[in-house]
Amino acid sequence: MGLIKLSENTPPFIAHINNRLGILNKKSPSLFPDFSNADSVFSVSDYSGENKEGYYQALSFLIIDWNNAGLWEAARRALRSIKLDYQRNFEYKS
Repeated sequence: MGLIKLSENTPPFIAHINNRLGILNKKSPSLFPDFSNADSVFSVSDYSGENKEGYYQALSFLIIDWNNAGLWEAARRALRSIKLDYQRNFEYKS
């Protein structure tokens, strides 16, 4: 039971992720937004903590209806301008 219907040519690892998300969606539907009316979906991920000195690993994911991404983009730009003064990266040190 996948989250969405996939084509026959879908790579196996994508099919596996789709199936796992389908199971989560069935158990807790409120965890997932309704993308049934979305023309396209935008996905962003970020990873940190893979260096030898790190005690923790952080994984973050954003999946959004591209047609409604304007609010997210405005909030992202505002946060970056306030917190980073337009520097390129957030850094988690110490």
